[in-house]
Amino acid sequence: MNHVLDSYQSSNEVFHSSVLISVRVHTAVILLYKTKSNIMKTQDIYTSDKKETGTALTFMAILFLLLLAVTNLTAAPVSTDRFGSYRAECTNNEAIIKWNVTDDNADHYTIERTQDGVHYELIGDVQAIQGLSTHQYSVIDNTPLTGISYYRISQFSDEGKQTYLNTVVYTPCENNEDIEGFNTSTDVFIQINAKSDDTCSITITSVDGKTILSQNRKVSMGLNNYKIEPKVEKGVYVLYVTYHNLKFNKVLVLESSMAK
Repeated sequence: MNHVLDSYQSSNEVFHSSVLISVRVHTAVILLYKTKSNIMKTQDIYTSDKKETGTALTFMAILFLLLLAVTNLTAAPVSTDRFGSYRAECTNNEAIIKWNVTDDNADHYTIERTQDGVHYELIGDVQAIQGLSTHQYSVIDNTPLTGISYYRISQFSDEGKQTYLNTVVYTPCENNEDIEGFNTSTDVFIQINAKSDDTCSITITSVDGKTILSQNRKVSMGLNNYKIEPKVEKGVYVLYVTYHNLKFNKVLVLESSMAK
């Protein structure tokens, strides 16, 4: 949203600059025309005075160059991006969100995380440092979501106005333990990247919390793939997978598989 507003502001500035330029050019044309007419009159009256005519022509050239310079300066684009830099890093299986920003009328910042871009969870609230200089901030998420996720950074003014500054992408550390899951119309597929041998817990429930399926599966070091064939009626269900300290959940939309 902030980038859209910045883009609108920049476009608005260019529009007003264009109008100003047009007025100045129009004025310059009139001025040059009047100057030319005066010179012609001068030539008619003082045909022998070439020095005065040359002086007038020189004045016209200087005026034209000045107007051209002003036009170029007015048309130059102005950057309205106040957000210096932002990133999300993985260190020791933790997500570290960092950003630099100029605290212009800022009271505090909030950090939210999401994996689907729809449902956001607040994970941090940072008080703004007073002053107009650029300041550095960071928030640590000790238990980031598995797989790729996103962190949204918002700024709140002293009056309580919220501005979305940016959204950064978080990628887990390499060789990190991870759980992923997806489904077809009838089957559920789970993938676990493990650092050691262990077991995992897999549960599927209805939306009202009734357990439809619950089982433990052996997990070996490395990449593990599982296929679950729940015998369910058509409907919406929830998948829960737990391995070590990792927890994964996903909403499933399944067709009837009772005939399988």
